[in-house]
Amino acid sequence: MIRGAAWVGRAVLMAGLVVFAIWIADRPTARSPEDGVVAWFDAMARGDLGTAIRLTAGELRRSLESELRQGSAVRPRSADRGLEGVRGVAVRRVESDGENTSEVEVELVFEDRNERQRARLERRGRGWVIVEFSAADHVTPPVRYGTPAFD
Repeated sequence: MIRGAAWVGRAVLMAGLVVFAIWIADRPTARSPEDGVVAWFDAMARGDLGTAIRLTAGELRRSLESELRQGSAVRPRSADRGLEGVRGVAVRRVESDGENTSEVEVELVFEDRNERQRARLERRGRGWVIVEFSAADHVTPPVRYGTPAFD
């Protein structure tokens, strides 16, 4: 009887370790602030609000969690966030306050305009999470997106 109980205990422990390993592997982590911002915009474009939430913290995370509770996970309000029609995302790190905080400049490319804003990120564990986006500045590029380079 003791041998059977030991075997069951080991099987339960192994199953728990497998579940934990899958859970850890499934969590998105951003190895750099730039990767975190790009991954967030990719998740929002796919409608993957769960991944977008895991890449954020603070008030931004609470806002996204509220949307998820209200049923917006089926179709995130990308139009409400100004993300509909994005053709490209460019990012570059502009500031870093030590090893645990960073700011990234984000430029969203649309057909008729560009929008520039900053994202503030914090290091959490081995990865980075977005804690805040600034208001976007609208910029009209000298050449419209999609214009042929050569005629």
